Amino acid sequence: MNSERVRMPIFTSVITALLVAIPYADTVELSLQQAIDLTMKNNASIKAMEHQITAAKYGIKSAVTGFLPKVATTVTARHQSGNDMISQLLRKKLDNSYSIGLEIQQPIFTGFATLNALRSAKTSYALQEATSEKTQQSIRYAVTRIYWGLVSLRKSGDVADEAVKQLEELTANQKALLEQGMAAEHDVLLTEASLEQARLNVLTVEKSLKSTQRQFSIYLGLPVESEIVLSDSLSATSETTTFNSDSLLQTALQNRPDLKEANLQLSLSETGIKLSRAAYYPTLAAGFSFSETRPDQSYNDTWGNSWYLYAALNFNIFDWGDRIFKVKKAQSQHLSLIEQVEQKREMVKKEVLDANESVVQNAKTLDVTLKLQEAQKRSYEATVAKYEEGVIPLYELLNIHSNYIGAKYKVLEASANLELARINLEMGGIGSGLSQ
Repeated sequence: MNSERVRMPIFTSVITALLVAIPYADTVELSLQQAIDLTMKNNASIKAMEHQITAAKYGIKSAVTGFLPKVATTVTARHQSGNDMISQLLRKKLDNSYSIGLEIQQPIFTGFATLNALRSAKTSYALQEATSEKTQQSIRYAVTRIYWGLVSLRKSGDVADEAVKQLEELTANQKALLEQGMAAEHDVLLTEASLEQARLNVLTVEKSLKSTQRQFSIYLGLPVESEIVLSDSLSATSETTTFNSDSLLQTALQNRPDLKEANLQLSLSETGIKLSRAAYYPTLAAGFSFSETRPDQSYNDTWGNSWYLYAALNFNIFDWGDRIFKVKKAQSQHLSLIEQVEQKREMVKKEVLDANESVVQNAKTLDVTLKLQEAQKRSYEATVAKYEEGVIPLYELLNIHSNYIGAKYKVLEASANLELARINLEMGGIGSGLSQ
């Protein structure tokens, strides 16, 4: 008896400790804009791009040092054995010698290589910023697509639950009629099968919802167990704003980050051609050198120093065509990028026009699905009344009910597609390329 009294408090303490240790997922309520802002702050890909931009800044600072004088120092210590040939000929033992030197060299002319290296570094920095902007734009669109997908899935869950409730009521009625001898057994089996299918639909929607929410949490930089509440809702109207195609095209050609990136790559290749041509020019540098030396003890055991100013002119006369090959390579790469930029411009135009047409098409699709939903709703209500009067069979009622639920799903899908198409158009059609 006493042992039982001892065990129960211990068991209770263990259970309490386990419950306290269970991590409860935080609940986060977000609008679409808040979700985008949180992603821009926490997303790992965006953080990685920030580090790359910082690296590009240091590339500019490194290029600037090419204009500044270089300072170098050398220290040399040499020991020579007395058993070598020179020592034997001189009949003197050669010992240790030391030398300390300092040299300052200032480049004067480098064939514009230093200047173009700085231009290349600045262009690389701008290119990295454009790449970062493109990445952010792509992630922003992905977050938007997942957000409205989650909204649609949750609404789909409501529709699926509604279908289950309706079929549960119908199945209960059929069982009651069977007990009264007013319904056939196969009608009960038919309603039960339809109910199980509806419950399976609920599970399918819940599975998709949980998986999509986990993916959304990763984009947001939150734990995958987080419970996310979405505050924005889909519009149930097909009304759209009229857009000017010419204005949309002009804005996209100026602001699309992927097109900026392509143009900067083209500029970088132009600088690359200039850098490769720098090898055709001579280089000129001025310098100052100072050295302090202690020669071999056999000759002189005292330290001596020397200094001199110099100008060094260097010109490569023959390099087996290396300079020509480098220039040709840079020119070929430049021509390739010209073709790619032109193709990119045409692709941007296509994506903007496609996005504009997608808004119009999705608006019409939503309008049609809304009308079909209303028609299916009235048909279902009329079919229920006829079934209760015994005018039509049960399977026809179930078919009409399935059509009605399907029409609701289509309205949700059309609403999400229209909202996404509007945002895609506002972003210059960038989502058109990502979704292909």
